[in-house]
Amino acid sequence: MAFWSKPEKKPHCLITITTSDFIPGTLVMLYTFFKYNKWFDGDIIIYGYGLSDSEKSLLERFPNVQFAADLLQAIDKVVAVRGDLAHKKMVFYSLNLFMLEGYKRYMYIDSDVLIQGDFGELMDLEYPMMCVPDRATYLGKAKDGTTFQVAQAPTEEDHFWYRTFNAGIMFFTDEWVNKKTYKELLKLVNPDLYKSLKRPSTDQYLLNMYFRKNYHALPGTYNFRLGLADIIKEREGDTLDTAKLVHYSGKKNPWKHMQMENNLTKQPLFYEAMLKWMDAYQDYFTFVKQMEEGLIDVSFFGKVTQR
Repeated sequence: MAFWSKPEKKPHCLITITTSDFIPGTLVMLYTFFKYNKWFDGDIIIYGYGLSDSEKSLLERFPNVQFAADLLQAIDKVVAVRGDLAHKKMVFYSLNLFMLEGYKRYMYIDSDVLIQGDFGELMDLEYPMMCVPDRATYLGKAKDGTTFQVAQAPTEEDHFWYRTFNAGIMFFTDEWVNKKTYKELLKLVNPDLYKSLKRPSTDQYLLNMYFRKNYHALPGTYNFRLGLADIIKEREGDTLDTAKLVHYSGKKNPWKHMQMENNLTKQPLFYEAMLKWMDAYQDYFTFVKQMEEGLIDVSFFGKVTQR
């Protein structure tokens, strides 16, 4: 007879990463997530990098927020040989997801997204790892496993990576959350692997190295990127208006003035996407004001407040 047992796992967990200059993005992501996903009844885990107490208090407006501060010591070794990754070192925190035990299903969502739909149907799928393909895969191309650049003349050799994905949005189950997975990923945080990269890739490089052959490809509605809008519309039928998640990846953050200015002429769809995000930001402030005035109660957060 056992005198104790492991606590029952919670059903869901939403994880994101943020920094001080990403707080507006994180607030909009969380607000729009709860707006459309009333079924969610889990915790929100935030890997915050250098956040002040006042910044944390903004995020704590949302229920069940927990701040995780684990650091991968190996990151500094990578940054030592790739100084251009220093400003993105917090992105490596996503590797810690695979040690975050206690849940059945996990959602990792970047802070630079706008959510426009319900993810509930994904919670019933049995795939251990689900992601949306990246640009190379949408174009039917491979990436060079050494440089992580799109390969000009790929072959079937292991050196070339097919089926690469965008690691900014990942849905996975507890099958991957264990010490074995974490230790194997940690071994890949190796400065020797990063010396030959042609672009400042962080966790996306490692996660593709590890998972690219073991994920279920989701349609672009779950990770709609402006640069792939035409392809996603042609193949899958989704547009900026119908996508369940719009990802402002790269230097396309709508709350950063110079990025807005730079993309207004370079990216035809950015203006519409920027207005969508700004509308959601305005809605968030209206929501906060109404909460403070007692005009909206915690039922807005759905099942998460009924635990």
